[in-house]
Amino acid sequence: MRLRPITATFILGITILITAHAAASAQTITATHTYVMGDNDSRNDARRICFLEAKRKVLEKAGTYIESSSEIKNFQLSKDQINSYTAAVLSVETVKEDFSTKNGQTTVTMTVKANVNTADVRKRLAAIVADRGLQEKIAAQQQQLKQLEEQMRALNAKLGTDTGAHTGAATANSARPSAIQDWLARARPLNPEHSDKELVDFWIQTYGLRQERDVVLGQIQDLENKKRTAVQRITAKTGLIKKYIVRNMTAEEVIGILGPPQMKDDYYGNYFYGEKWICFSRGVVHGVGKRVDCEPDELAK
Repeated sequence: MRLRPITATFILGITILITAHAAASAQTITATHTYVMGDNDSRNDARRICFLEAKRKVLEKAGTYIESSSEIKNFQLSKDQINSYTAAVLSVETVKEDFSTKNGQTTVTMTVKANVNTADVRKRLAAIVADRGLQEKIAAQQQQLKQLEEQMRALNAKLGTDTGAHTGAATANSARPSAIQDWLARARPLNPEHSDKELVDFWIQTYGLRQERDVVLGQIQDLENKKRTAVQRITAKTGLIKKYIVRNMTAEEVIGILGPPQMKDDYYGNYFYGEKWICFSRGVVHGVGKRVDCEPDELAK
């Protein structure tokens, strides 16, 4: 009976150590960006652009944090690779958003966060490192993202150029004739030196630039979603292995469930999926593990 308090203390000590280790491996990283709205920006435009810049900042900070982790150093990845892969394995969410106006200038300030669990990131990076095709796909998508971001900044610069015409309270967000007339009614008192034709030409140019920018922002979001989906599809196979792969299954049956392996070991003939190796003996599955020889074996006996 006297042993119970000792056992309880021992278990409590283990629990504290595990909790401390989990806390040490997780980090919440934040970043803030302020976007100054131009005459041709709607609040939704400003919100999307501000989030994009804040997200870029937080992912750069997360990449630096991940690069310094001892769990990641063994992968021998370049800083550019880590930054690129970080965007594919982390989710970013808005913590705070604030619109304010001072001296006639409206700004939106946005704070975002990314939760970085180094153990989870290590697993996802391992899946990327093991899959040459996935690496090439992410690299190509990252190059496209850079080009689209440069295109968006160029469009922002054009929309922010002083054309000599003042837009009034807001730029119309549709090309309906009635919208143009409404906008003209606001713009005429502010621009008595400009004819209606000059104002309409300015409106059409601005509307076209905004439409182009909306398309670019949509393409950026689509590419980022594809990057995350590609990584999630690979790492999800770990769950499929645990659920469906059993001893004495043939290689053909494994491929039928999981698809072609990310990597195949030439010496053992074993398959790698996500973060697990599936080991074969005499043509059938005999084990699953994190090592190429599947030791220790994680399959149920």
